[in-house]
Amino acid sequence: MGEYQHNKVDLNAQAEKRLYWSVFFSAFLICLALTKTYVSYSGNEASRLAMIESLVERGTFVIDNSPFAWTPDKAFVNGHYYCDKPPLLPLISAGEAWLLKHGPGISFSNHPHLWLYLLTVLPVGLSAAWLAAVFFSDTLRLWNIESLKNRLIYTIAAWAGTLIFSYCGTYNNHLPAAAFLYAALSRFASLYKSSEEIRYRKSLSLCGFLIAMAFALDFPPGAVFMIVFWVAIFTKTPHSGRLYAAWWYTIGAALPIIATLIINFIMVGTLKPLYMIPSAYNYPGSEFQGGGAAGIFSPVYPLQYAFHALFGYRGIFLYSPILIPAVGGMIWYIRHGERWAKIAALTTCGGFITTLLFYILFTHNFGGWSYGFRYMAPVMPAIVFFLGPRWIESTGMRKNLLLELCAISVLLAALGNFNPWCPCWEGERKSQNQIVSNVRSPLAANIVLLRAVIDPSSAPDSRIAKYMVSRDDAMAAAYIGISFLNRGDTHRAEIMFQRAVDLEPTELIFNTYLEAVRPQNKKF
Repeated sequence: MGEYQHNKVDLNAQAEKRLYWSVFFSAFLICLALTKTYVSYSGNEASRLAMIESLVERGTFVIDNSPFAWTPDKAFVNGHYYCDKPPLLPLISAGEAWLLKHGPGISFSNHPHLWLYLLTVLPVGLSAAWLAAVFFSDTLRLWNIESLKNRLIYTIAAWAGTLIFSYCGTYNNHLPAAAFLYAALSRFASLYKSSEEIRYRKSLSLCGFLIAMAFALDFPPGAVFMIVFWVAIFTKTPHSGRLYAAWWYTIGAALPIIATLIINFIMVGTLKPLYMIPSAYNYPGSEFQGGGAAGIFSPVYPLQYAFHALFGYRGIFLYSPILIPAVGGMIWYIRHGERWAKIAALTTCGGFITTLLFYILFTHNFGGWSYGFRYMAPVMPAIVFFLGPRWIESTGMRKNLLLELCAISVLLAALGNFNPWCPCWEGERKSQNQIVSNVRSPLAANIVLLRAVIDPSSAPDSRIAKYMVSRDDAMAAAYIGISFLNRGDTHRAEIMFQRAVDLEPTELIFNTYLEAVRPQNKKF
């Protein structure tokens, strides 16, 4: 009998391993199909690509001579321009770019589209696939959900029903950060799932390492969750083992933090991240002179900004409605869950609220030209985790509601994937394009652009364009032209701009066109 049970466990483990890799490769294949080969005008991608290209082609962090130096997302230090993003991800990608150049001979200069595709699909696509596989595994390992159908629904909700799906095809730091943050939560929850595992130093160190990697990739959410995990480990561990647990967690977290500080020091001679040097953004032509972190200031109208970040034009609950039952589930598990679920839910809730408050109180532009409130993307899978069996294994009206919200979330996320860095209103940012700033909602912007792809002839004077963009056909056509340029579709952009000029040859239309195409010779 014992041998039979042992063989059954082995077979179950093998089947689970096959399912894990099936989910991994399925998610990766989706990313392969969706990865973009153009650089948008948002500046976010271009800033990191400028650092990668400069390191590989000129052996320097200075981006003054990079084809991507036009990006507005840069800092000016010691007489030179630098990428102002967390440096670890572009440095890792620079290693990949070096191998591509000295191996198959692929570089920006000879194969720019393939170069960008490969640089995106490996760090971002692999992170997305890893996130999907780990989440799928946890549905059984932590929640004991055995139904394959329910496990797949759960994974789809977290992966394809959030902004993770919207940004899985473009070079960004949010998705790798989300993968590491969720993996850290998974390891953190495991520490309390078994009462014996809390003293296992490897698990503690791994949890610290994973959340510190999230910090190295995306500072605010990573820093917040790194702190709340530390506090939870210290306070929820039996008194005799608190220092032991906190020590090994800290040891694991040290490596990514030290690596980030060293990279920063080598790059600009200071340990302080460029984000935290307001004077680095006070240069002629800078679009970020707010005086705060990353040259951004706090909103003048924080309540209005908070509303649009939560429910309005960029609302996380509007763009990912699956978060609504997930937040409800998180609150329920805080009150009624098992000990491990209570601790994990309470810790995640604290991290979620603190991260959200940080962005609401200390940013003013919603993340610029982008789909949704992208700042919160790294936290979303961790929130969806708390749907738990209460929602996933429910029946009747509750299950139907869950499936409907999941389907809507997936459709909205897919619309974001169509054009993740969409031109739109940037909140209280002072210098904005007059035509683009009319489009308040990225959701509306992408609907208008999708309509233009399907039927270019009637797009500017369509009902949705008049309502979402402008009642003036020329202004609507000019906006659609900017959106096409932003996606690298110069042919359709020229057609739309020509139509705008024919309809209304005003100075604003001409200037908008010239402003839009000015960096075109530096793009590909």
